[in-house]
Amino acid sequence: MICIRNAKLVDNVSSSSYLACLILQKRRKGEKDEDSCESGFSNFSDYDVLKIIKLDEPCDADFFKRFQHSGDLPLTSAETVDFDGDYLLPSFIDFHCHSEFLYLRDPTITIRRDDLIGGEVVGNCGISIYPVSNDGVQRKLLRDNVLSILGCWPEGLPEWRGFGQFKRVFDGLPVANHIKFLQGHSALRIAAMGGNANRKAEKSEIIKMQRMLDEAMGSGALGFSTGLYYAPCVFADESEILALLEVVREHDGLFAIHRREEGNGGLASTAEAISYAKKAKVRLQISHLKAIGDSNQNQVDAILDMIDKAHAEGLDVAFDQYPYVYGSTSLASLLPPQILSDGESVYKFRLMNDASYREKTKSLMMNPLGFESIAQLVRHDRIFIQYSDSFGDMIGKSIAEIASLWNKDSLDAILDIIARENGICTMRDLTQSEENLLKIMSHPLSIYCTDALFAGKIWHDRSRNASRHMLRSYSKQVGIENLVRRATSRSAERLRLEDKKKIIEGAVVELVRFKL
Repeated sequence: MICIRNAKLVDNVSSSSYLACLILQKRRKGEKDEDSCESGFSNFSDYDVLKIIKLDEPCDADFFKRFQHSGDLPLTSAETVDFDGDYLLPSFIDFHCHSEFLYLRDPTITIRRDDLIGGEVVGNCGISIYPVSNDGVQRKLLRDNVLSILGCWPEGLPEWRGFGQFKRVFDGLPVANHIKFLQGHSALRIAAMGGNANRKAEKSEIIKMQRMLDEAMGSGALGFSTGLYYAPCVFADESEILALLEVVREHDGLFAIHRREEGNGGLASTAEAISYAKKAKVRLQISHLKAIGDSNQNQVDAILDMIDKAHAEGLDVAFDQYPYVYGSTSLASLLPPQILSDGESVYKFRLMNDASYREKTKSLMMNPLGFESIAQLVRHDRIFIQYSDSFGDMIGKSIAEIASLWNKDSLDAILDIIARENGICTMRDLTQSEENLLKIMSHPLSIYCTDALFAGKIWHDRSRNASRHMLRSYSKQVGIENLVRRATSRSAERLRLEDKKKIIEGAVVELVRFKL
C-alpha cells in the first residue's frame, strides 16, 4: 500500500488538475516498487487506485493518520510519499516510433521509461523487419531498405519469417514497456515482388501481400502502415493499397500512413489518405502531421479543416505529432527513390565515379518527379548532420556550412557524405513553424508521438526527452491537461486498451511522477 499526498493530479475525465491524496494498492504481490530513476521520475507500476481525496491545500504528515482513524480507509498501514506538488500522471503512450530497433539491441534500456513512456506503437512509416523472405537477395533488399531510411538494422538475432515468429522472438526479450506492432508495407512488397519492388505490383503479388498481412494481423499486429514518401511504397498505386486495406478492415485494424508528401503536396496527400480510408472503411491514423517548408506553412489550416470535415462525415480519423519543429531521418533519405532503388553499393559507387549519374541525382533532388524532396523543400542551412560514423568532425554542422568548408555546391556536399559514409549518417532538419506546431498540438484529434529513431550514437532529442520537453515547453500555451490527455487516455481509447490511462478510483494504471 502507498499513500501519495500532495500530488498534482491531471483529471483525464474532465479538463482540470488539482491537488490530491491517493491511496494505491500494488496489484502484483511481492514486487518491489521501481526506484526513482536518475532523471527524478518515479514510476509506480501496476497499482489499483483505491481512493482519491481532493485537497484544498497541502496536507501535513499527520493527514494520512487522521484519515485512517476516520474509518474511511480500508487498510491499517501504508508507506507515505509526499509529492510536494509534483504531478502524478498515467504513463504515456508513444503512438508513433521506431524503438523496436532499440530494444532488439538492448532490451533492458530504460531511456524510454525515463521519459514517462510506458507504451509504444512501432512498425510505422511502412517500415518493418517482418516478413523476411528465405531468399538471400530479398533479405539484403529489406536490410538495405531499412538502413537507407532508419540507419539501423538488428544484427546477431535469431532469424524469423513472418510477424508471428518475430513477435515470439521479441516477446522473449526483457522489455519493460508495452509494445504494439504495425505491419509495414515495404517488407510486404519486398517479400512478394522478388528482386525488384520499385515498380507497380502485379495482381498475383498483391495477393501474396494480402496473405502475409492477414497472417500478421491474425498473429496480433495492430494494423498496417505505409510510407508513400519512401521507396518501395512510393510505387504502390490505389488498387494495391485498397486491396491491402480490405485485410485491415476484416481485422478491424488501424491504417497508419506517412503521407506521400508533407510539403508542396501536403493537402493533396492528406486528401489521398482520407480517400483510401473512406473507400476501404478503415480507421485512419495520419503519421507525424506537419507541413514542411517555409512556403507551405499556410497549408496547415486547410489540412486540419479537411481532416475535421472527414471526421464530421463519420470517418474514424486521428493524427499524431512529435513536439519539435525539426525532424530526423537518415541522410540517404534525401536521395530520389529512382537512385535508392539501385541499391546502396551501386549508387555509392556511381555517385563517386559517374559524373552524369551524379548530375542526374542532383537534378532530381531539386526538380523531383513523382516524389517529395526534402533537399528542395528545406534550406540547406537548416539541414544538419545529426550523427556520422565517417564524418565525426561534421556533426552539428549544417549542409551549407559543410559545403562552404569544402568549397563545394551544397548538393555535392550531401552526395559526397552519402557516397563516402562507411557506417551510419543521420540528419536533423528544421521543417515547420512554432505557430503551426502549436496549432496541430492543440487540435482535439491530435495524439502524442515521438517518431523516435535510434541510429548511430547521437540521437535527436525527441528520442530521449520528448515527453518532458512537451510538458515543460507547451503547458502554458496548450494546457497540461490537454497535453497529458493526448498522450494517455486519447491514445488508449484509439488503441482500445484495457488500461484507459485515467486515474480514477478502481482503475489499474501505470503511474509516473513528473516535476514541471
